[in-house]
Order: sequence, then structure tokens, then C-alpha cells
Amino acid sequence: MEKSNFIPISQTPSNSGYSTSVFRPIVTPTFRTRTPSLTPLLPINNNINYNIYKSVNNTKVSKNVFSELIRKKNSYQNKNKYINNSHLFYDTFKNDILRNENIIVYDLSNPPKNSGLQEIKSRFATIFLINIDGIYKYIVKKIFKKINPRSSQEDVEYEIKYIKYINQHIEELPFMLESIILRNVNIENVNKQHNVYIVTEYLNEYISLTKYILLILSLNITEKINKLEMILHKIKDIFMIMYNVGILHDDLNQHLNNIMIHQETNDIKLIDYGLCVIKSDNHSKFNNKFIYQKNMILLLILHKFGFLNKKNINIRSNFQPISYNIESAKSYFEINIINEEIKEIIMPFIIDFTKLPF
Repeated sequence: MEKSNFIPISQTPSNSGYSTSVFRPIVTPTFRTRTPSLTPLLPINNNINYNIYKSVNNTKVSKNVFSELIRKKNSYQNKNKYINNSHLFYDTFKNDILRNENIIVYDLSNPPKNSGLQEIKSRFATIFLINIDGIYKYIVKKIFKKINPRSSQEDVEYEIKYIKYINQHIEELPFMLESIILRNVNIENVNKQHNVYIVTEYLNEYISLTKYILLILSLNITEKINKLEMILHKIKDIFMIMYNVGILHDDLNQHLNNIMIHQETNDIKLIDYGLCVIKSDNHSKFNNKFIYQKNMILLLILHKFGFLNKKNINIRSNFQPISYNIESAKSYFEINIINEEIKEIIMPFIIDFTKLPF
């Protein structure tokens, strides 16, 4: 990713590459034509040659969180113990953080007004966006280790397990993002509050599949069908690769916001790996989840394109009983496609999409 002192219009902060269950209205972005005026804070550690800044509107920057990232990244004796080294991405992040002084950290649970940043609220994590030299480059997910009785260390460790598995197979999973994992020194002590930080690339020029479909609804019917075919083909290939690698993203079926698509190249990335299934853990469960995810994603896509007779999202409850059966799902789609002409065109896409590797 090239560095620049400009923030192109295509790099809107609202396309953050991160999904959450709670979204607030997006403020119309104000784009800067040069590196913003910044008020420096004192360096956290005089042994590290960098400063952390906050923007002119006095945005609160969490110095403690950021210093922990820097300390762990800069500690050679602890690096192997506390950091899941992810090679090229790890080196890029470390060099960006340690060598650059124009750094702004935004807490997305309380973004500055008129910044265009989308508010992201979560009971389980805080999301930070790191801006370097005027470019939004990294998302940092700070997971709370012990926030309520239903939250446990095991939940966090599962997410770390999935991320490590993805990192190990990242060359086979080009639609997933490499991550860096940082954790507190005393993470073994479950009686205290400890945090885990997960760093991933910020996806410039990507938007959620939900937003992408909304943008193309104004196209004519032929163009819409062409877009549908492209999307289904790409997602089908992604599912086949995930099956062969042995990991399944198990949180794609709610609102399609964890599927990100590039607005020009149509490249697709999956984000937010807190819910995954690994095939070697439970082969039968993996296969069942595989069928369910494919069917539910197909249902949501066809619904958002307006190709189903059902006009409201209650179609989900009607579809749920058959969602684990490919043949029943295909019959459901065939019956509920809005007209015979469209059915004749898109049913081959549906049949191809629902093919199983087992």
C-alpha cells in the first residue's frame, strides 16, 4: 500500500473492513487535502523514537492501549511469547508504527464529530482505527477478557486459535486477512481483567456486500443478473477453498456485512473471524455448518436483489427448517423466484452455487 499525504475520496473511513452488530448513521466525510494539523502528545517511552498525536478537535486517544501495542512489538525477548509472528504483515506493521511520527489512533466507539468515521459499539471489544500519514491503514480489535459471567477466557482463546489457523494457511486463503495477535503478560490469570489485541489491515475501497448490492439495484435487469452471477461464482469458489483448507467462516449468514467487496475490481475479502469452524475438530459439524452457511447466504443475496417473492426478511424463519438440506433449499428458491423469465436465467446459478464438495 503506497504512502501518501492525501486521503483519496475512495478511502472513506466508513468502509472500515470491520463488521459489528450495532451501527450508527454515517456522518458525511470531510476529506483533507493535506496531512491534518496535529497536536503532539508526549512520547510514551523515551527509548522509542516516535510520538502519538491527537487531531485538532481534541479527539481522545487511548495512550495506554497504543503503548501496549508498541511495547510488545518492540520487545525482542518477548516477541515469540506474546506475538503471533505473521511475517510480511508483521514487519510492515512494525515498521509503520516504529518509524512514523504522523500517527492518529481513533477509538471507533466514540469517533470525533464530522470525521466521517462510523461508530462501532460492542459489549465484547473496542475497535481502534490507526491513521498513518493521512492514510487509514490498520484496524485494532481490543477484546475484553472478562466483562461478564457469560464471557470466558475460552471464548477468546478460540478466536485466537482460528486466527492462527488462518495465518498458517494465508497463502491458500487470499480472501482472508492476516492478523497480528498481542496479549497481556499475565493472560494466564483468569481472575483479572486482561485484554487481547488483534491487528488487521484496513480495507480501503472495500464496502460490505450489503452496501454493494444496494448500489447496483438501480441497474437494469440484465446488469443486475450479471452482477448476481459474478457474486455467486466468487462466493462459491471461496466456500470450496475454505472446505479444502479445513476452516469455515461461520458468521456470514446474518447480514452479509462480513463479506467485503472492492468497488472496482470486485475482489472479495472476509472479515471478523471470531466465529469459525475447523474441520478437524468436528467433521460432521463442519459439513452441516457448510451447507447452512451456503443456503442462508444464497437466501439473503437473492432477497436483497429482489428476486424472491417474499417481501420481508421473515423469509428467514420460513427458510430455516430446510436450511440444512441442499435439495429442499433449491426447491424453495425455484418456487419463490419472482417470475418464470428470471427463474430460467438464475436457476443455473443457484444449482451451481449449491454444489457440495462432499
